[in-house]
Amino acid sequence: MIPISAHTLLEQLLNLRGVTGGEFSAAQAVADMFRQVGCDAYVDEFGNAIARLAGTGDSPFKLVIDSHLDEIGLMVTGYEDGGFLRIAKVSGVDPKTLPACIVEVQASGDNSIVPGVIGVKPPHLLSEEDRTKTPSFDILFIDTGLADEELKARVKIGDYVTPIQKISYLAGQKVAAKALDDRIGVYAMLLAAQQLQGVDHAIDMYFVASVQEERHDIGPVAVAAEVLPDMVIALDVGFGDQEGTKPGSTSPLGEGLGIGFGPSTKRELSLLLEKVAKDNEVPVHRDVNAGRTGTDKDSFDRTFRGIPSATISMPLRYMHTPAEVVSLKDIDNVAKLLVKLATQDPETLRGALCY
Repeated sequence: MIPISAHTLLEQLLNLRGVTGGEFSAAQAVADMFRQVGCDAYVDEFGNAIARLAGTGDSPFKLVIDSHLDEIGLMVTGYEDGGFLRIAKVSGVDPKTLPACIVEVQASGDNSIVPGVIGVKPPHLLSEEDRTKTPSFDILFIDTGLADEELKARVKIGDYVTPIQKISYLAGQKVAAKALDDRIGVYAMLLAAQQLQGVDHAIDMYFVASVQEERHDIGPVAVAAEVLPDMVIALDVGFGDQEGTKPGSTSPLGEGLGIGFGPSTKRELSLLLEKVAKDNEVPVHRDVNAGRTGTDKDSFDRTFRGIPSATISMPLRYMHTPAEVVSLKDIDNVAKLLVKLATQDPETLRGALCY
């Protein structure tokens, strides 16, 4: 287990601002992180960070490991007198998690960061009827404290907004933070790339931090055209165990990764992942995806001739909130599994492409 003190890289990833559609600066930072662990890396025209760790084979097998970089967030839609901003959600934001959040507005008027707080009326000023209602974006606003003229000069309609949430280390090797969905997948890829330095592997490994997953998995379309992979493994989060959920609908944190099984998943590849995991004492269980997986895998399926793909998931509590929770054990196990997969004989992987 990597000591918690060594997870500075994870904190750096979580502090990046990368709301869906506004990930470019985050992608540049991630590409630089991959260069620091020995990969050739660049940001494509669509904004995906693509890193390559070349294999030693004469005709390398191209394996793409994908994790989305974008995070859910907010966007400025208007102004109210007194230094207030109106907002709308970008992707799957639950408004009841927002009141009293400290936020950062990426102010395009002067390329600065404007701090603010999401406010709502105090209960004393609400009617009896309104007290029972779930907060909606009609009544939520950002209080910046700025004078109206300065606010309009600095903050423009369409500017992105992200919550400020410092990472907290919980008991039992767990962490709480924003954007763990799915920066932990990017972090696992960085750990794997670092661990593969000096390790002989015939496979060409591509680590992709893709964009706009929270808006229908757009990034992989460009990645598929550029890389032309033979196979794709999509990393993402799954539902972690918590109070009030139905038995069988969640998975415990820190006790195993989910390997996707379902009609859209390449079964032979899922079986290979399961075998490699068990051979190397990586705890896994089966995640049943009876339809779409809701991950980048679904987009890779629909590109060109279709790319054989599978999923690996890490359980996460409180999804799409500013305080998601995951286990560091699961992240480290994903990295371990990716390293073991990279060192497989290419013919073993080619065998998983066949029915």
